This record gives sequence, C-alpha cells and structure tokens, in this order.
Amino acid sequence: MENAHSKINIQRKRMGKDSPISEYLEWFKKTIGTDVSQEPYETSAGSFPFLSIIVITEGIIPEALAEALLCLTAQVCTDFEVLVIGHKLSDDQEKTVLKIIEDLPKWIRAKTRLVKTDRGNRAMSLHVGYAMAGGEYIVTYDDANTVMANWVETFKMLSELHPGTVLHAYSVSQEWIIIPTKGDRGILKAVASPDSQYCEDFDLLPQLTLNKCPPVSYAIPRYAYHDFGIVFDTTLTAYEDWDLLMRTAFVCGVSDSENVTSICRQISSGVPDSDNVHDREVLEKDYYSVTNKFSECPIVFPATEIQKLIRERLCQAKALVTSESPKLYYDTGSGFCEANTAVGREEAICKWVFESFSEEYLTSVRVDPCEFGPGTIMDFRLEIQLSTGETLTPTIGELSTNGVVRGDSFVFLLDDPMIIYELETSGHVDRVRVSYSNCAFNTTVLQELDALLKGDTRSQSGSFAQRLISRVMRLFKK
Repeated sequence: MENAHSKINIQRKRMGKDSPISEYLEWFKKTIGTDVSQEPYETSAGSFPFLSIIVITEGIIPEALAEALLCLTAQVCTDFEVLVIGHKLSDDQEKTVLKIIEDLPKWIRAKTRLVKTDRGNRAMSLHVGYAMAGGEYIVTYDDANTVMANWVETFKMLSELHPGTVLHAYSVSQEWIIIPTKGDRGILKAVASPDSQYCEDFDLLPQLTLNKCPPVSYAIPRYAYHDFGIVFDTTLTAYEDWDLLMRTAFVCGVSDSENVTSICRQISSGVPDSDNVHDREVLEKDYYSVTNKFSECPIVFPATEIQKLIRERLCQAKALVTSESPKLYYDTGSGFCEANTAVGREEAICKWVFESFSEEYLTSVRVDPCEFGPGTIMDFRLEIQLSTGETLTPTIGELSTNGVVRGDSFVFLLDDPMIIYELETSGHVDRVRVSYSNCAFNTTVLQELDALLKGDTRSQSGSFAQRLISRVMRLFKK
C-alpha cells in the first residue's frame, strides 16, 4: 500500500497542479482542514447509536413538535438518539418544550435531551447539534415535519448496503395551515393531498441548481462532519441544508431508497420557513453564494452520472432532429435567404412536399433537416419536379453538405445541418419532395458508446465510430 501511495505522489508531480486529479486532491485537503471534534460541545456519552436525530425547534408551534417527537416513538428501528435544539427559545417556550419531552414514553425520553442555543442563525444552531451528535449518521428533523415508522429503518438498511455514503429516501410534501384557537397554540390542519415532488433519486446535475431533497429525507455520515470538517456555513441565512448536502455528496456519494419515509409539511399562516422569513434580496444573495461555492469544487462524477449525462445528450439531440420538419431554401441567383423559402407539408412519415416557388428560374435548392446537431438522417431522397414535366432525382454524390456522407446517409456533427443540390440548368420548379426513412443517431455509434461506458474498450478500429472520430480529428488539424 505504501508503495502504491508513493507511485501516486510521483505521478501527481508528473501531471502538474492543473490536472483534474491534482485540483481535486488539493481541494479535498483544504476541505478537511476543520476539526469539529475540538469544538467546545459535549458529545453523546456511552455507546454510540446508529442515528443522531437533530430536532430543531423555535417553540412557535408546540403541537407540531409534539407530533414530530410522537412519530419517533413508532419507529421500527430504535437505534437512535434525539437532540432537540431549541433555537432562541423564550423561558415560556423552553418550559413548553421540556413538558413535551417529559410526556414522551420513558424509553425514548431516556434517548432525548434539550440543547438551547441563543446565538447565531439556524445554521449555527444546526452546527451545535451536529457537533454534539454521537451517532454514525446525523439527520435534521425540523419540528414542522413528520416521519413514518420506516424512517430510521430505511436509513439503516441503506447504510448496510452502501456504508459511508449520504443516505437518501423519498419524501412527500403537503400543505398545512394553522387554525387559530383561544389559546396561543392553534390547531394544525392539512389543506391538500401529499405531493410526490420529492419522490426522486438524488440527481447530481439538477441538484447543482435546484434542491429536491428536504433535510428530513437524507442522513449525513458523521465522519464527514466531524473528521472531514464538511460543516454548516453559518454565514448563510437560507439554503444552508442544501449547501451542506451537496458538499458532502461531492465527497461521500449518495445512495437512494424508493421508500417514502417522511412528510415535509409546508405550514402557512406566518410560520417561519426559508420561503417567507427571508426577503428576496437575501435569498438571491445566499443562492449565488451557494452555487458559486459549487462551481469552485472539482467534482468527481460517479460512472452512473456520466452514463446518464451522455444518454440524455443523445436523447436531446435525437428529439431535436426527429421533432422538426425540414426547411427548404431556393436560390434564384443571388444566394439563399429567408425570403426564398418554400412551404412544406408532410405527405407521410418522414416525407414532405414543398410547393409555391418563385416564378424565377432556380439555380439550386437547400434542405435543412433540422436546426441542431449532432445526428444522422438515413436513406435520404430528393426529388425535384420541373415545370417542363421533367423530374430530377440527384444521387448522394451529386449533393453537397456540411455534414459527412456515409452511404445514402448524412452525419452532422455541428448545428445548422444542410444539404444542397445545384441544378445543372436553371429552370422553373413546381414542387420538391424530400424523404428519409429514419432520423436519429446511428445504432452502431450508440452500441459502441454503451460499450465504452461499460468499460469495454474492444471497439473495432475500422468501425464507423472510430472512422468518424478520425475524420473529425483530420478536420480539426486542417
């Protein structure tokens, strides 16, 4: 192992500081510079549980806190501890919270303690809770949310299958309101059915711009927070959970379960949440602070993410090609322009007829199959019917293109693909027919990409994909 490490260090020197691996290792060394274990917080005593549940409350809705804690008494797996973080509680609110804890069954009351925090923002209070956590994993449980009996159990099963990763399960959202009563508490009432917007696997690329994972839906490995120093950014007043999740995911990866384990309640009527306690300017400032931080991280993409990215790009390109009708331009001697286009109608699948041409003599016609590349069109046929009754059916060899010709097909690597036919003798054109049997990416290319994605490097040197790549390289050399 030591010999392997020395070889890696030697190769790093050869690669230089600007190589992706060197950048990542340098970033990682800086990331793990904070030692949370040295902070003045008392961690859990005795044996360490699997999960530390950080219940953060401001004491504003006691009924919600009582329901949140009651859900914990129904857990199938009870290998957890509960740290109730009282964020800037008044004396009366503290008494209410303590009473709620005292009313819990004895077995869970023994696992629960209240920690008051009187300084900083929500991120600071969460940091205090995470720094005190003794579990193998840590999860944030806002008192507005509720969890199902399989919540802890699902996290534990995931940890056994994918140890050390961020554990992510599905969650549903639901709108609730507070109905005022004579007392100060009010009554909570659901006003909408649960929404499945959070029932998705963690998807790294979309997550870089929009968070689809509420804190109750994932658990962070304790080692990442305590040993690697990937901690809450206490300068943030919004998006602090998203920021921590992503920076942890960059290092630890994420494992998913399709089990729905929680309800993220969206409580209205003046209850603080990240949608209404911050003004737009603060939200925008923190959003760009978080996303700028992401852009500074040299991210290691899992193989599944790269595979997904390539497939999505191929599907997008294919959709762009197949969803558009071709556009036909004609030249009357002064070049192609938007004014000289013919109106087309689809006669059959992938077969169009163009009419209404200028009465002037045409010198050439141009077919634009779509607006964007890359892609291919196969079995291309062009038929030009002159006013004299003569029909021209040029061969592939008589056509010019900005793509690559392969048999009776055209391969387009760049946007704005076009196929041009110059009439040997200018004349009046009555109609033009354009057809092709298929419009997609070449199947052979897809198969070879699949093989490359799966690590199969036994691609034939004479294959279309290899020849296409060689052709592109020659074009770049020119």
